[in-house]
Amino acid sequence: MAPASGQRLPIVELDDFGMVEGFVNQQEKPLVLYIFTRSGVLAKRILSRCSSGNACVNGCMMFMLTQNLPFGSMGASGIGSYHGE
Repeated sequence: MAPASGQRLPIVELDDFGMVEGFVNQQEKPLVLYIFTRSGVLAKRILSRCSSGNACVNGCMMFMLTQNLPFGSMGASGIGSYHGE
């Protein structure tokens, strides 16, 4: 299915942590923040300084695998709950 007119999947590749932190924190809080990096130190730094409804490091949609994992949203990023709870 094609996205509705004007909708885009926001994939942003940044090479510098300062750019990552600034970009994420200047936007409304994202529903999910996907981080792809070989550096565990960098991943921890991003997770500690950037807020999102959920986050995955080197993976996608892992929180969707089980009903028991919490998943919500922050700010304008969703309805505040998942799995109808």
